[in-house]
Amino acid sequence: MAIGAAAGAIVGDSIGYYIGRRGGRALLEKLGRKFPKHMGPPQLAQAERVFTKWGAWAVFFGRFVALLRIFAGPLAGSMKMPYPRFLIANAAGGICWAFGTTFLIFSLGQVAEQWLSRFSWAALAIALLAGVVSTMYLRHRAAKLHAASPVDDASVTHEPSHSE
Repeated sequence: MAIGAAAGAIVGDSIGYYIGRRGGRALLEKLGRKFPKHMGPPQLAQAERVFTKWGAWAVFFGRFVALLRIFAGPLAGSMKMPYPRFLIANAAGGICWAFGTTFLIFSLGQVAEQWLSRFSWAALAIALLAGVVSTMYLRHRAAKLHAASPVDDASVTHEPSHSE
């Protein structure tokens, strides 16, 4: 599993690097117009400062940061980072991320299996029922609070919910 995840991470970011290299800053600016909260001009400027200051380390550690994980390849490509340097940082980060995540999930699964084996099926059903009931209660309370809060209609944009 970890080998496949590492290979996918390395290949995926290498494709992103190539796209960023070919599309350059214009591509990133276009993405910024489509996703202004995540990749707008302030975020792009910050990302460029990070890449300028940290270079390959930004690629390596970017693997562990949610949005940077997605944009590290295209950013490095658009900023003309030499591909061999990018590949080393990308491969090292991808391997550490994939093997670390796989090991962590596997270890948690082992602990959960031992812990759950001590419970009867009835206790597990009661715990599951309690989780469902508490989730429903919290969703109901959140909806009630949301409905009661004053909102300026002009500042709200409609985004379809999962129930629509």
